[in-house]
Amino acid sequence: MLDSIKKYIHPVTLTAVIIFFVLLLLFVPYYWLEKTYQGKVYPGLTFAGSMIGGWTPNETRALIENKIKTLNEGVMFSYQNKSLIVNLQASSLNIDNASPIVEFDADKTLSTAMAYGRGNNLVADLWTRFGGWRKQTILPLSFVFHQDALKQVLQADFGAVDHPAINAALQADGNGNFKVISEKSGQVLNYQAAGQALSAELARGVDSQITLRLVTDEPTVFAKDFNNVTAQTAALLDRPALVLLYNNQKWSAKKKDLAGWLDLAENNNQPQLQFQTDKIKTWLAAKISSSVDQPAIEPKFNIATGSDSIVQFATGQDGIELDQDVSALNIVNALSNNATSTALVTKVQPVSVLADNAATLNIKEIVGVGTSNFALSPPNRRHNIATGAAALSGLLIKPGQEFSTIKALGDIGAASGYLPELVIKGKKTVPEYGGGLCQVGTTMFRVAINAGLPITERQNHSYRVVYYEPAGTDATIYSPQPDLKFMNDTGNYLLIQSAIKGNILTFTLWGTRDGRAASSTYPVIYNIVKPPAPNLIPTTDLKPGQQKCSESAHNGADAYFDYMVTYPDGKKTSRRFKSHYVPWQKVCLVGATSTSATAPAVEVPIQQ
Repeated sequence: MLDSIKKYIHPVTLTAVIIFFVLLLLFVPYYWLEKTYQGKVYPGLTFAGSMIGGWTPNETRALIENKIKTLNEGVMFSYQNKSLIVNLQASSLNIDNASPIVEFDADKTLSTAMAYGRGNNLVADLWTRFGGWRKQTILPLSFVFHQDALKQVLQADFGAVDHPAINAALQADGNGNFKVISEKSGQVLNYQAAGQALSAELARGVDSQITLRLVTDEPTVFAKDFNNVTAQTAALLDRPALVLLYNNQKWSAKKKDLAGWLDLAENNNQPQLQFQTDKIKTWLAAKISSSVDQPAIEPKFNIATGSDSIVQFATGQDGIELDQDVSALNIVNALSNNATSTALVTKVQPVSVLADNAATLNIKEIVGVGTSNFALSPPNRRHNIATGAAALSGLLIKPGQEFSTIKALGDIGAASGYLPELVIKGKKTVPEYGGGLCQVGTTMFRVAINAGLPITERQNHSYRVVYYEPAGTDATIYSPQPDLKFMNDTGNYLLIQSAIKGNILTFTLWGTRDGRAASSTYPVIYNIVKPPAPNLIPTTDLKPGQQKCSESAHNGADAYFDYMVTYPDGKKTSRRFKSHYVPWQKVCLVGATSTSATAPAVEVPIQQ
C-alpha cells in the first residue's frame, strides 16, 4: 500500500504530509486545552489535599489563603510529654523588630499555580498539561522561613532540656593560680532538624506535629589544645589587676577575670592564646553595664483640651550606654601594652523626638480605643494600675517601631512608685511590687486590636481572671517575659493617652488614620472544666484558723476570637487568637493549730 502511494507522491511531499498530521495531532489537544483551561489552573496540580485543575485564580487564592490562615494558627512541636503550639507569625522573643517565624507568600504561590504548563516550550507544556492524567503534582506553598526565630521560640519553652557541650577553658583562683578545665560533651535538641521538618511540611501545605529530638553536642576546644601554651598562659596572667575607669568610678579586672577572657585561636596553624573581645563584652555586660547605663527618657505629650493639637508636658533626656565594642578593644590594647588601667567608653542614646518638631508629628485623630474594668480591686492594685497607666500615657510610638509594654513601663519597683501586693510563694506570703499591671497589658492589647495593628507577642493568663473578662481578650505581662508587643505599621507616629474613670481603665491611640478597617468577633468560650478541691496549706505565720488566699477557684476553659484587618489597597489579614485556661483551685495559707478545734476562718484575699 505504502509502495503504491509512493508511486504517486513525491517523498518530500509525503514527509510534509506526515509532519502536517503530527502537528495537527499536537495542535488539536493544545487548542482544546487552551480553550478549556483559559485563565484557569491546568490539570495535574494538587494543593492541601485538593485537586485544583480547572480552578479560577480567585478560587485558588481562596484555598491558599485559607490554608495560610490555618497554618498561622500554630504548628505543634513536642518533646517527650511536653507540647507547644507555635504561632508562625510570632517574632522571636528577644529580637526587637524581628521578622515572624514564617512569612507566607500567597501571591507567589498563586503565580506558580497559574504558570504550571504555561512555559515557552510547546512540547514540554503539552507533556506537563497531559501529565495530570498520569500523576498529580503538589503545588509548593511559597514562604520565607527564619530558623533563628523558630529556635529562640522553641528554646524559651524546651531550653531546660539542653545541656550544651562545654569547651575546655582556663580558670584562675584568687591567688593567681590557674588550671585547665577539661571539655565536656553535651546534648541539645536538634532545632535545625526541627526547622527543616517544618519547612518540608509547610511546603506541602500540611501542619503535622513535629517531634524534637536530642543530639550530641561536641566541644570545639579541648584540654590537650592547652598543652603547648602553658608558658604563654603564665606570661599573660602574670600581671597586676587591670583598672577600668569611667568618670569617678573604678572597677578591677583581676587574674581570674583575665583568665576567663582568654581563648585559643589559630595562628599559623598553631593554637595561640588571645584575649577575646566577645568574652570581654559578656563580662562588661554582667559586671559594669548596669552601673553605667542610663536609658533615654522620652518626652511626653498630651492632646490639648478642646482641640486636636499636640503639646509637650514632659521634656526628654538623652541616655548613656556603655559602648561594649570600643571598651573591649581598649581593654585588649591595654593588656597588650602591659598598661595598668584603661578608660571605658560610652555612647549617647538620643530621645526619639525633639521638642521643636512635636508640631510636625501629624497626630490629629483617634485611631483606636481599648478599655478594661478593674472593679473590686484592693487599694494597692488600684494604685499600681494608675502608676503603670501614667508611665505609658504621653509616650510616642515611632513609625515602624515594635512597641514593648514591658520596655515602656521600665523599672517596676518602689523607686518607680509601685506598691507591693501579697502573693503566696511556696508556703510563705511575700510582698511583690507591681501587682495589677496585667490590667495595663490587657488594655494595651485591646487598644492595639481596635486600631488594627499587628500583634507580635501576646500570652494569655494561665487561668481566667474576673478583671479581664470576656475570656480570651487578656494579655499577661511580667518583666522580662511575657510581654505584650505590637507594630506601628501606620506610617505615622502614634501617641498613647491613658485615663481612669471610676473602675474603667482606657487607653487611646492618637495618630493619623490610613483607611484600614479592623474588626474582631466576640470570644467563643468552650471546654469548661470545674476546679479541683481547695488546697489549704498549714502555716505558723498566721493565727490558728486564719486564712490568706491567693485567688478564688476558677473554671478551666478554652477561648478564641478572630481578628480581621482590611487595608486601603484591598489586602486582608486575619488571625485567630486562642487562649487556654487551666482550672485553678483555691489556694490558701491556713494558720496551724495544735488542737483539733479550729478557730473560725477569716479570709484575707491576696490580689495579684
